[in-house]
Amino acid sequence: MSDTCLVSYPPEDDFDGRSYITLADPGRMAVESVELTPGREILPLGFVCIAADDDGIGDPYFIPLGEEDPPVYQVHHDNDAEEHQLGPHQARLVARHLSDFLNMLTPTE
Repeated sequence: MSDTCLVSYPPEDDFDGRSYITLADPGRMAVESVELTPGREILPLGFVCIAADDDGIGDPYFIPLGEEDPPVYQVHHDNDAEEHQLGPHQARLVARHLSDFLNMLTPTE
C-alpha cells in the first residue's frame, strides 16, 4: 500500500469525523479485490478496492468499474444495517463521486 491519508467526514455525536486510510497500489488492489473478503465477493459485481481502512475496523473502500467519476463505498465485513447492499455485504456511501472522495483526503506524514 502507498500513502496514508486522513479522510474528513462531517462530525457526528460519537465520531469526530476523522478516519485514516491507505490508498491501494495496484498490487494491493488486486489482493483486496481477488483474494480477500469482501472484495472477492463483490468483484464479480464490478467493484474494485481503492483503499484500506487504517482505523482497525478493516472495512476497505471500493468503487464500481466502468463509471466516469464513480461513487465510493466503504464495504463492511459484518452485516450491520446500512443504506446500501453490495452483494452479501452492507456498505456505506462515502462520496457520490471519486473526485469528491479525493478532495476529502489530507496526506499524513
